[in-house]
Amino acid sequence: MWQPALRRGRGLQAQGYGVRIQDAGVYLLYSQVLFQDVTFTMGQVVSREGQGRQETLFRCIRSMPSHPDRAYNSCYSAGVFHLHQGDILSVIIPRARAKLNLSPHGTFLGFVKL
Repeated sequence: MWQPALRRGRGLQAQGYGVRIQDAGVYLLYSQVLFQDVTFTMGQVVSREGQGRQETLFRCIRSMPSHPDRAYNSCYSAGVFHLHQGDILSVIIPRARAKLNLSPHGTFLGFVKL
């Protein structure tokens, strides 16, 4: 699902619905999901799986407009984390039937090694 926009080195590897860290280090991690849904609240959770455990790195929750023509809102979060080789990062949408806008400028996951 994740398409690399810029390839430089081999520090990250898309793996199904997640991203595997190949090069350990400190990263700026950022994520945004653009929702197009009338459900009262929508959100995202960014989690890391590695070293035998799963951990939530950050989460975001947004209220949604109730009118279908205005039911757009984005959830953006960012943070700096030490990531280990082999960690798998994924974005989880807690609502099973959430309506998302998957345009590249609306929904994305990004990393910058610091």
